[in-house]
Amino acid sequence: MPGLAGFTTGKLAAIITAAGGLIFASGLFFPAYKNPELAGRIKLAACGLDGRYRSGWNDELLPLLTWRYPLMQGGASLVLAGVVLLLLVKMFPDRDRRWPTTPVLRRTYFVLGFCALAVGWVGFVVSIVLDVRRGDYVPLCADSAGIPIISATIGYPIIAAISATVGAVLMIGFGRLPASLWQWDANRTARSWIVTTIAGVGIAGVGLIIANTAVDTLFMATPAHIIMIYLVASARSALLSPRETGSSVPVPRRCEP
Repeated sequence: MPGLAGFTTGKLAAIITAAGGLIFASGLFFPAYKNPELAGRIKLAACGLDGRYRSGWNDELLPLLTWRYPLMQGGASLVLAGVVLLLLVKMFPDRDRRWPTTPVLRRTYFVLGFCALAVGWVGFVVSIVLDVRRGDYVPLCADSAGIPIISATIGYPIIAAISATVGAVLMIGFGRLPASLWQWDANRTARSWIVTTIAGVGIAGVGLIIANTAVDTLFMATPAHIIMIYLVASARSALLSPRETGSSVPVPRRCEP
């Protein structure tokens, strides 16, 4: 791509990681609350003598929050995103090692998908733990923190099974691998536009998820979202890649004296 000459995924990852580090560091200069003593009293008053918390208990607490956590969590999200981008280009480099390509093996799609779900589950658990520990959104007397974790532990394998089934069906239309992430089938323009549009909608959806979670306690799930974007982009390219022609069985070479 002429407009991107000299620009590589490694440079993009370095920029994102550096920016994330600076944003994270800037958050350290803020206290957690504008008035820590008042915040502490509000948290203690959230729970009654019967161990139940009152409705709307944190309405007075949330305005006391500063930019500390959003900056630190948003910065950490960028650092994690940069690291994942660097790993992807190292694992699946193109000929010039500038941009990642699709995986070489089809089973790698499944491995990456399962890894993304596992990282997403870890990010969800970390989010619950942080919310309970900080007490900003979950009161100190809450005893239901384990319920969403158990629900996620049950739900994620179901999502994995559904995703694997959809992926296996899509692989029927895959062409030759690896393929460039910029793959375009000029002979089937309509197909290229349809597949690219669907993939674009999927990527935009994941991008919205990142935008909504990167600055809150779900920041640890950012690597999973980046992998999901890569998988969608890779599936698009694989569907537009030319089909294998001829036999895929290697022909033995004759031994020369």
